[in-house]
Amino acid sequence: LIFFIKNVLPEILKLCFIIKSNNIHVVHVNNNITLGIPAIIASKLCRVNCICHIRETRHLIKRELFFLKFINKIIVLNKHAYNIYSKYTHMDVIQRMFNGIPLAYDGIDLKNSVNLNKDETLNEFETYNVKLVAVAGRIIEGKGQKEFILAAKEVLKIKCGVKFLIIGDSKGGDDSYFKGIKQLVNDNFLENNIIFTGWKDDIKNILSILDIFVFSSTTFPEGLPNSIIEAMALKKPVISTSIPGPDEIVLNNVTGFLVEPGDIKTMAEKIIYLLDNPDISKKMGEEGRKRAEELFDIRKTVRNIESLYNELLI
Repeated sequence: LIFFIKNVLPEILKLCFIIKSNNIHVVHVNNNITLGIPAIIASKLCRVNCICHIRETRHLIKRELFFLKFINKIIVLNKHAYNIYSKYTHMDVIQRMFNGIPLAYDGIDLKNSVNLNKDETLNEFETYNVKLVAVAGRIIEGKGQKEFILAAKEVLKIKCGVKFLIIGDSKGGDDSYFKGIKQLVNDNFLENNIIFTGWKDDIKNILSILDIFVFSSTTFPEGLPNSIIEAMALKKPVISTSIPGPDEIVLNNVTGFLVEPGDIKTMAEKIIYLLDNPDISKKMGEEGRKRAEELFDIRKTVRNIESLYNELLI
């Protein structure tokens, strides 16, 4: 109660003021229900429509179940999330970002998915004349950087001319996991082959120099990871864990490979296979670009969200 009075209530009052003073008719919460509670309450008090854009794939907790009834429309990013939310509310409340029901997948700006500053990026990480494999994302438990490192160790037993980039940091998470994987690298004498890039805003430049992109999440409740789509847009083959969300982006054996979460051995085998078969790797990258253009164009997403706004404004 004290937390609500000190933190949530002022936010509700502030949002109510913004809604009223700007004559707002639709509130779009771009996150999960818990983080959107102040906006959901404010929209209810002001009697305006509320959309909640769910970017995770997990079951609802009790407080989310309570506030669910105050939301007019829910957008989810994959089939698994659609099936979960279908158990809690009427089907017509849920919009899946998926062709055929009435919105498209979440997307990226494909026009800007071009190779830029490759030489500068290669020089930054001193990665000329080597094969490059990378994982990207917050370095927190469940994102799979530990498994990526252990897979890299297996690859390096067979292929010496490979470097592995870990893109990101522990922003918004627990530093203990980050420290643990750094220690894992040191304990296995992998410092010369595994590079921690830190947080990067120029992700497309880094993706453009890769030979393979890996998405290694194990238990994190992903929605529809943009990093995979960005890599595919740049014609990179993707090796991803077969968890909800990524398993709808990557076509197994077509745009890359799907492996079981935590299966270090298979992940390493697939990396080696793609490194040994550049023609297949190139073909998968090209198929990935085609799939990105077909399903993940941000312009389609924008048009469909506008359509949802219009539906609520009638």
